[in-house]
Amino acid sequence: MIKVLGIFVLLLFLTTSLSVFLDLLLGFPLYHAMFHLLNPFWVMEPGEYIMVIFLFLLTIGQQILFKIKNKANKQNSSS
Repeated sequence: MIKVLGIFVLLLFLTTSLSVFLDLLLGFPLYHAMFHLLNPFWVMEPGEYIMVIFLFLLTIGQQILFKIKNKANKQNSSS
């Protein structure tokens, strides 16, 4: 679970930094680069927020379910 969460955070950091870096290369100040990064979240509809939260929970929930199944399998095989 930690590996998947680590990869998730690493990809989030890399894509965010790539987006900001490209905006800086285009000549935008850092404030505008951050504005371009966060603007899509400010104009989302409530249904889109629900979908983003659902996808985030699906990613985390899948790892929790996998961890629970692994724990159950280890207990069954040790009995």
